[in-house]
Amino acid sequence: MKKIIEKDEAIRQIEKAYKPSLFDPIMATIVCSAPYGHLLLDIMENSERTLTSALISGPLLVVVGFFWTSYYYKLVEYKNEIRYYLENPSEFKW
Repeated sequence: MKKIIEKDEAIRQIEKAYKPSLFDPIMATIVCSAPYGHLLLDIMENSERTLTSALISGPLLVVVGFFWTSYYYKLVEYKNEIRYYLENPSEFKW
């Protein structure tokens, strides 16, 4: 029973260190896609800012892609770390 508790505690520590949060990519998606959404839905009241919004929306969509790509790579790193721990728990020192 003690081994199971130690294993669960070790997995929780690995999770705390490596598991990425979904908060950052979701908030970046919402914030960065707002100018693009305004252009797409044509809900801008002031047409003077259309060009500015168009110039802002392109790079912000690249930022969203960066956030989701980094989330994916962090998730893969987390899964690899858990797999490595489950294969060789004796090599981990806490």
